[in-house]
Amino acid sequence: PSELIIGGYDSNRCNGRIQWVPTLSEGLRGFWQVGLRQVLLSQNNRWPAKPLKAKEPACSSRSVEVCAAAVDSGTAVVAGPSTYIHALLESIQVDPECRNFDELPAVFFEIASKRKGNLDWVYLQLTRFEYV
Repeated sequence: PSELIIGGYDSNRCNGRIQWVPTLSEGLRGFWQVGLRQVLLSQNNRWPAKPLKAKEPACSSRSVEVCAAAVDSGTAVVAGPSTYIHALLESIQVDPECRNFDELPAVFFEIASKRKGNLDWVYLQLTRFEYV
């Protein structure tokens, strides 16, 4: 069973630390959006992670430090610019029969946060247990 709680959270249903980040005011309507700086990978599922090697940056315009990323709890899909998503899939390369499961990297999303008025970064991690 699942539930949606607006304006708080049930600590009995949490495993780990809650990380709050501001939403962006501009962008797609109907989606929660956060500022994404980059995606990183870690082969040993620990920090430090290395930036994803892609032909193009995650954001189409790097005139700003972050780009808008939609957060949708109703889907199990990660979407983005096709060249960037292709690079992510090439880096992960999940074997159809999961023979390489133990070698799959963790994926980190570097999300903008503000702490005491300063831009800071929160790292949201997806392990192989969460994306396979």
